[in-house]
Amino acid sequence: PAEVQDLVTLHASFLTALSLHYAHNGTASPVDVRMLTPSVAKLWGKRKVTVEDVRRCLGVMQQSNSRLAAATQSRTLHLSDYGNGKVCIEIQSAKRKRGSIAPHIDESGLNSLFTTELFQRWQEYRTEDTPNPKTASSTPFISQLPLAEITVCASLKKVAPLLAKGQRRLEDLKSGAGKSSTSTTPASTTTATPSSTPPPKPAESATSRSTSLLDRILAKQTLAASLPAAPTKAEQDRLSALHRAEDILSLINMMAASKGNGLARASFTLAQVVQSARESARSPVEKEDVARCVRLLAEEVVPGYVSLVQTGGLTAVVVNPLGR
Repeated sequence: PAEVQDLVTLHASFLTALSLHYAHNGTASPVDVRMLTPSVAKLWGKRKVTVEDVRRCLGVMQQSNSRLAAATQSRTLHLSDYGNGKVCIEIQSAKRKRGSIAPHIDESGLNSLFTTELFQRWQEYRTEDTPNPKTASSTPFISQLPLAEITVCASLKKVAPLLAKGQRRLEDLKSGAGKSSTSTTPASTTTATPSSTPPPKPAESATSRSTSLLDRILAKQTLAASLPAAPTKAEQDRLSALHRAEDILSLINMMAASKGNGLARASFTLAQVVQSARESARSPVEKEDVARCVRLLAEEVVPGYVSLVQTGGLTAVVVNPLGR
């Protein structure tokens, strides 16, 4: 069926996009699925590719009963959860030693095994799970295919208590910064309530109308004087950094995990963090905004986990897993 053939070409497009990524960036670092799926969709040419599509492509091989497919289990692709909605692809090899570089994936071999396994499952589905094999539909067949499991990475498990603590602190800081803007709402509501249902008044003279107008002007001036001043540019920049802190912290966690040092410290230059944040951001962000957010993390949000070290003219970002 065409739908089953489309799944075969989707798997081939996925491996091609992944091979191109590894050729440009190496195989040591995990690959964010959200950054890879646009390339897969462009190669496939059918529709937008989702995380579920990737899980289905990998799940068929991971849960195969074939001896040939089982022989590749020790070097297949796996999905890991890095937090904040980031699911990454990793190469796991039973013979891979710590610090070694994994070999490039075998596209033709994996595509051949995937095609064999998929069509074997299709034949079993037609003969065993459908009353009339000639009219078997491929849509239910594809929907019941196994999905690859997403496992939580070890670094995320270790820093989970710290992230929860930092999230609570970040929410407290956000709520404190938003008090000045929300405090003006009751006053405006109070002044608007009486005017919504005004009682009928008798006709007034010109003198009384002018006096009433003067009273209203004075009341508005008094209200304007009692309102808090508008936030300064520094306060606005700080609030913007607080809203971006969660994404930057997740990026720093992934950069630290990619080094594979366990509980040891990991360090990067501030320029590297800024560049990675700008490349992964959904909307354009200035260098100064990212740097301000990193300083806020080191000083207020997670000071024991992230710190800044100045060495000459170079600023380094140090991640200490034991500092939580």
